[in-house]
Amino acid sequence: MSQSEPLRPSRKPHQAGEVESLPTGRLTYLAPKPLPTGALPVDFGRAVGFVTDHYLDFGVGNSFAFAWQMVLGGPFVLFLLGAVLVPLMVLLVGLHSDTIWADVVQFTWGVFNPVSYTHLTLPTSDLV
Repeated sequence: MSQSEPLRPSRKPHQAGEVESLPTGRLTYLAPKPLPTGALPVDFGRAVGFVTDHYLDFGVGNSFAFAWQMVLGGPFVLFLLGAVLVPLMVLLVGLHSDTIWADVVQFTWGVFNPVSYTHLTLPTSDLV
């Protein structure tokens, strides 16, 4: 196949449910035309973009999938950052300084243990 020749689906008759892979996506063959009922076609989800007698462009409507991914995934990622990345960074900063391993573990535990905040005091100087 040459570069100038357009990519087209095969011309053989297809059954409903067949999927043909193309370099730009997938072509899914749907069921035959529905039986006439007299009711108007309704697309509440606005998922159908373009319809002709032979072509249906599906999945181009107003989709809130990305919005829901942000609403549900955003707080989860922030939780993971706070639960995994921040303690790891505190541990690595403690290890980078010249301290003993037991002091690093105690410091890391003290940062994330809410009870230990009540016992924190500021260092005092004799010069003040």
